[in-house]
Amino acid sequence: MIRLIGYAIVSADGLIADAQGAMPATLRFDADWLYFQDALRVADLVLLGRRTHEAAPNPRRLRRLVVSRQVTGLTQQDEVTHVWNPAQRQLADVLAELLGQDGTVAVAGGTAVYDLARAGPGYHAFHLSIAHQVVIGAGRPLFSDLADLEAIHLDLVRRGLSRVQRSWLDRAAALELVVYERPAR
Repeated sequence: MIRLIGYAIVSADGLIADAQGAMPATLRFDADWLYFQDALRVADLVLLGRRTHEAAPNPRRLRRLVVSRQVTGLTQQDEVTHVWNPAQRQLADVLAELLGQDGTVAVAGGTAVYDLARAGPGYHAFHLSIAHQVVIGAGRPLFSDLADLEAIHLDLVRRGLSRVQRSWLDRAAALELVVYERPAR
């Protein structure tokens, strides 16, 4: 089975980026970064948007699937990076082509990518870091149709995920980790 696991850090007002689409420095925390990097090490593939891909070097040469409307279909950029246009192929089909029937996909954003994974095939888990002392005010939400943290929580639960963990990644910075998982069948 292919499992999609989302990873995001949001501000107290549920945003992942500022109005220009850039992740503000106020959302950068060492504890969150280390947690995220540990998760990427065990993923078979990282799903991310073009802007995120361009902003984040890949020195460990992790396998990436980059979402971009600037390509046709699915193309291979280099030995570890594929670029895919979601308007031309379904995500489930592309993942099956790249991973076969089994694998873990770390979904790393931005908003359009989180929306794509949520729409289909859906998340098996979501690791949400919340920076409770950071307010961005105007910017990009985690999911395009959800305006705040409560709406995010309700949506994940409505989609079959349960909150299974709440802990502090950095208590002094009020950085909380909330993990949602789909119950085993």
